[in-house]
Amino acid sequence: GIAELCRQLNASGQIKVEAVVDTKDRRLPARSELQLYRAVREVINNILKHSQAAAIDVAVRGTDESLSVRVHHNGIGISNEAATQLAQSERGVGLKSIQSRVQLVNGTIQYLTKGQSDSEIIIEVPAVWQPIK
Repeated sequence: GIAELCRQLNASGQIKVEAVVDTKDRRLPARSELQLYRAVREVINNILKHSQAAAIDVAVRGTDESLSVRVHHNGIGISNEAATQLAQSERGVGLKSIQSRVQLVNGTIQYLTKGQSDSEIIIEVPAVWQPIK
Protein backbone atom coordinates (compact mmCIF):
# COMPACT_ATOMS: atom_id res chain seq x y z
CA GLY A 1 0.00 0.00 0.00
CA ILE A 2 0.95 3.59 0.61
CA ALA A 3 3.59 2.76 3.25
CA GLU A 4 5.31 0.36 0.83
CA LEU A 5 5.24 2.96 -1.98
CA CYS A 6 6.93 5.48 0.34
CA ARG A 7 9.49 2.89 1.45
CA GLN A 8 10.40 2.12 -2.18
CA LEU A 9 10.75 5.82 -3.07
CA ASN A 10 12.94 6.38 -0.04
CA ALA A 11 15.11 3.39 -0.95
CA SER A 12 15.55 4.74 -4.50
CA GLY A 13 17.45 7.69 -3.02
CA GLN A 14 15.48 10.02 -5.29
CA ILE A 15 13.76 11.84 -2.42
CA LYS A 16 13.33 11.48 1.34
CA VAL A 17 9.85 10.10 2.04
CA GLU A 18 8.35 9.33 5.44
CA ALA A 19 5.02 7.63 5.98
CA VAL A 20 2.89 7.24 9.08
CA VAL A 21 -0.15 5.02 8.67
CA ASP A 22 -2.58 4.85 11.58
CA THR A 23 -5.94 3.36 10.65
CA LYS A 24 -6.36 1.41 13.91
CA ASP A 25 -6.27 -1.89 11.97
CA ARG A 26 -9.31 -0.96 9.91
CA ARG A 27 -9.52 -1.20 6.13
CA LEU A 28 -11.61 0.42 3.44
CA PRO A 29 -13.28 -1.77 0.82
CA ALA A 30 -10.64 -3.08 -1.61
CA ARG A 31 -11.93 -0.98 -4.54
CA SER A 32 -11.78 2.21 -2.46
CA GLU A 33 -8.29 1.37 -1.19
CA LEU A 34 -7.08 0.85 -4.75
CA GLN A 35 -8.51 4.19 -6.00
CA LEU A 36 -7.06 6.00 -2.99
CA TYR A 37 -3.65 4.35 -3.45
CA ARG A 38 -3.59 5.34 -7.12
CA ALA A 39 -4.62 8.92 -6.29
CA VAL A 40 -1.84 9.21 -3.69
CA ARG A 41 0.69 7.67 -6.08
CA GLU A 42 -0.26 10.28 -8.70
CA VAL A 43 -0.03 13.09 -6.11
CA ILE A 44 3.50 11.91 -5.23
CA ASN A 45 4.42 11.64 -8.95
CA ASN A 46 3.28 15.25 -9.44
CA ILE A 47 5.38 16.37 -6.47
CA LEU A 48 8.43 14.55 -7.89
CA LYS A 49 7.87 16.05 -11.36
CA HIS A 50 6.95 19.64 -10.58
CA SER A 51 7.77 20.78 -7.04
CA GLN A 52 11.56 20.41 -6.64
CA ALA A 53 10.85 19.04 -3.16
CA ALA A 54 13.61 17.32 -1.17
CA ALA A 55 11.25 15.65 1.32
CA ILE A 56 7.70 14.32 1.46
CA ASP A 57 5.75 13.30 4.57
CA VAL A 58 2.67 11.13 4.15
CA ALA A 59 0.24 10.68 7.05
CA VAL A 60 -2.74 8.32 6.78
CA ARG A 61 -5.18 8.56 9.67
CA GLY A 62 -8.44 6.77 10.28
CA THR A 63 -11.21 7.92 12.61
CA ASP A 64 -14.67 6.41 13.03
CA GLU A 65 -16.02 8.87 10.44
CA SER A 66 -13.26 9.26 7.90
CA LEU A 67 -9.90 8.40 6.47
CA SER A 68 -7.53 11.26 5.72
CA VAL A 69 -4.32 11.24 3.74
CA ARG A 70 -2.06 14.27 4.16
CA VAL A 71 0.86 14.57 1.78
CA HIS A 72 3.17 17.36 2.93
CA HIS A 73 6.26 18.46 0.99
CA ASN A 74 8.90 21.15 1.07
CA GLY A 75 8.69 22.06 -2.60
CA ILE A 76 6.72 24.47 -4.75
CA GLY A 77 3.03 23.78 -4.27
CA ILE A 78 -0.15 24.38 -6.20
CA SER A 79 -3.34 26.13 -5.08
CA ASN A 80 -6.86 24.70 -5.29
CA GLU A 81 -7.66 27.22 -8.03
CA ALA A 82 -4.58 26.37 -10.11
CA ALA A 83 -5.23 22.63 -9.67
CA THR A 84 -8.84 23.03 -10.81
CA GLN A 85 -7.82 25.10 -13.85
CA LEU A 86 -5.09 22.65 -14.83
CA ALA A 87 -7.40 19.65 -14.37
CA GLN A 88 -9.80 21.25 -16.86
CA SER A 89 -7.04 21.92 -19.39
CA GLU A 90 -5.26 19.58 -21.79
CA ARG A 91 -2.14 19.56 -19.61
CA GLY A 92 -3.67 18.46 -16.32
CA VAL A 93 -4.08 14.75 -17.07
CA GLY A 94 -2.56 13.69 -13.74
CA LEU A 95 -4.64 16.18 -11.77
CA LYS A 96 -7.78 15.08 -13.62
CA SER A 97 -6.98 11.46 -12.76
CA ILE A 98 -6.47 12.32 -9.07
CA GLN A 99 -9.74 14.28 -9.02
CA SER A 100 -11.77 11.45 -10.57
CA ARG A 101 -10.26 8.78 -8.28
CA VAL A 102 -11.04 10.86 -5.20
CA GLN A 103 -14.60 11.44 -6.45
CA LEU A 104 -15.05 7.68 -7.02
CA VAL A 105 -14.58 7.14 -3.28
CA ASN A 106 -16.83 10.13 -2.41
CA GLY A 107 -13.82 12.02 -1.12
CA THR A 108 -12.56 15.58 -1.25
CA ILE A 109 -9.11 16.92 -2.08
CA GLN A 110 -7.50 20.20 -1.10
CA TYR A 111 -4.24 21.74 -2.26
CA LEU A 112 -2.69 24.07 0.32
CA THR A 113 0.39 26.23 -0.20
CA LYS A 114 1.73 28.04 2.85
CA GLY A 115 4.88 29.43 1.27
CA GLN A 116 7.62 28.74 -1.26
CA SER A 117 8.54 25.47 0.42
CA ASP A 118 5.59 24.37 2.52
CA SER A 119 2.74 22.64 0.73
CA GLU A 120 0.15 20.04 1.56
CA ILE A 121 -2.40 17.94 -0.29
CA ILE A 122 -5.23 16.61 1.86
CA ILE A 123 -7.57 13.84 0.76
CA GLU A 124 -10.57 13.08 3.02
CA VAL A 125 -12.75 10.04 2.45
CA PRO A 126 -15.86 9.11 4.43
CA ALA A 127 -15.00 5.83 6.10
CA VAL A 128 -16.86 2.68 5.20
CA TRP A 129 -14.73 0.36 7.30
CA GLN A 130 -14.51 -3.33 6.54
CA PRO A 131 -13.98 -5.80 9.35
CA ILE A 132 -10.45 -7.19 9.26
CA LYS A 133 -10.58 -10.91 8.73
